[in-house]
Amino acid sequence: MKTPGILRTIVLLAPLAACCHHTLAPVNILPVPPQDSNWEGAKPEHLKLPLTKTGRTELESALRYGLNHDNQHRGSPVEPNAPKAYEKLLDLLGNAVSLTDLSKPDFQTWFPGDRVDQVVDAREEVTPQSHAPVALRGAGSDGKYWWIFYRDDDDHLIGVMVVKLQALTTLVERKK
Repeated sequence: MKTPGILRTIVLLAPLAACCHHTLAPVNILPVPPQDSNWEGAKPEHLKLPLTKTGRTELESALRYGLNHDNQHRGSPVEPNAPKAYEKLLDLLGNAVSLTDLSKPDFQTWFPGDRVDQVVDAREEVTPQSHAPVALRGAGSDGKYWWIFYRDDDDHLIGVMVVKLQALTTLVERKK
């Protein structure tokens, strides 16, 4: 007589047991680095896209001084030729750009590799669920910079922040 009760318990617990043995997909984490590794500082002040003349000048300065205001105050440029080196990319960012444009050849020249689709900036009051910022690692010698693009609900890019980051962290949950 106890068999139906045991059978009912096994049927109810079987789905729960199956949940414990799945492996989650790897999750890329891109932390916003400290103040000496990004131009913005403690409060989010993303450069608006499309870039205006003022925004472009600010971004050129950021790249010239290696994203470090201390270098600027000392008059010690890290990359004095930054305006020329990034000219074509800054021209692209001077136009209205959407998330899908980042996959086009013009942008792939600048961002051929890693992309993180879920960037969390702890300085923000609210983290958008459906339109989180995306980050792309720059190409070639620019590989030291990650470009974080902020977007609206329609996937139009509305802001950019460039950060120095030594390594991307990938979290993987192991089987238990």
